[in-house]
Amino acid sequence: AVNKGVKQGAAPLVLLLNSDVILQPDTIDNMVKELDNPAVGVVGPMLIFPDESRWGNPGKVQHAGLAFDISGKPFHIHLGWAPDHPRLAQNRIMQAVTGACLLTRRGLWDKIGGLNPDYGIGTFEDVEYCFEIRKRGLQVLWISNARATHYTGQSATAANIQYPLSANNEMFLRKWKPLWDEHKYW
Repeated sequence: AVNKGVKQGAAPLVLLLNSDVILQPDTIDNMVKELDNPAVGVVGPMLIFPDESRWGNPGKVQHAGLAFDISGKPFHIHLGWAPDHPRLAQNRIMQAVTGACLLTRRGLWDKIGGLNPDYGIGTFEDVEYCFEIRKRGLQVLWISNARATHYTGQSATAANIQYPLSANNEMFLRKWKPLWDEHKYW
């Protein structure tokens, strides 16, 4: 569906934005500014749990980029931290950012072919897109001055959709065999 939607547009930038993400003012402007740097291929914001989060950690960080543990499993770094923590005050080059909200150039999107439709719904296709960007020598950048509230999984819950996390993770690992990089972010 995302690939079909992007094909309908013609703007030079592509913003992936889940229906359960609410942007704070200036988020898009701050993300766009980072794409002025030709070395950057993808930009992702800080995602924050809503104050009424069913996942716990209300008002805390849900996403500040993705890292990989020693087994190759991706996870959100700084999960549950305060958004104003000093370690979160600087932008970081990451292996991946979440597709719940990411910005990229249409030219790159078209070269890569968008999100890989082989993945089951809702997981790992965004991570693979970021790896495709990195394979082309470009940066995946998480930025601290772009923020949004993420009502994680609300669309899927409402539609009773189950994400195929294990199958998609196995498919991703077979293709990419990511290196452990968790130690870079602590």
